[in-house]
Amino acid sequence: MRLLLGLAPSAPLRLTGAPFPAAPTRAQVRHALAVLPQRRPDLLALQRGYRAQEATLRGAILAQLPAITLGFSRTRDTSNVYTRGFTLGISLPLFNRNRGQIGIQKATRRQLHDDYAARLLQARSDMLQLQADLVSLRTQFHTLARHARRLDAARRAAQHAWQARLLDWPTYLATRTGALQADLQLDTLRQQYARQSIALETLLGGDWTRLDGSSVAAATPPERRP
Repeated sequence: MRLLLGLAPSAPLRLTGAPFPAAPTRAQVRHALAVLPQRRPDLLALQRGYRAQEATLRGAILAQLPAITLGFSRTRDTSNVYTRGFTLGISLPLFNRNRGQIGIQKATRRQLHDDYAARLLQARSDMLQLQADLVSLRTQFHTLARHARRLDAARRAAQHAWQARLLDWPTYLATRTGALQADLQLDTLRQQYARQSIALETLLGGDWTRLDGSSVAAATPPERRP
């Protein structure tokens, strides 16, 4: 910890606050997944892009209609005579009716929709995988914790026997080494569990400890129109 913070090995380190709660409930994860489109920045950006593309497509469709322009003109000749009048212009899309531009904008909108749906599906798949990994790690931890407690009890018994000169040094050392290895494996599992929990929190777009499971309308992928 001190090395990660750039501190000297002997520097005092006082940690405050509760440790990271690496145990999300199913209700918290389920609720976080329901409001995921409202929390993840990448999903929000895709939603905004889709709406912007909708406006662009509407503009391309409106370009199919005749464009009417009305203007006011004023001229003066060399004899200081002023002439005023109105100008009217009509643009008729007689040939392709802007079909090419409409097709491009529709394809762009479809791609944005598909990107959003794929990103959301991938996030849900990753979440389920991380959740399954957390369950597996929790089971491994409990099993190894029981094994470590038995080895620790054997280590204490071996230490008393060695101090009483009822056990030789190599046997005591082997028992002590086995207990230490089990403790190290427990620490490794704790770190893996914390990493998976942090990854799940990041995937869900925030801190699940702030989610109380209250009713929040779940966002759905933008509807793809024809």
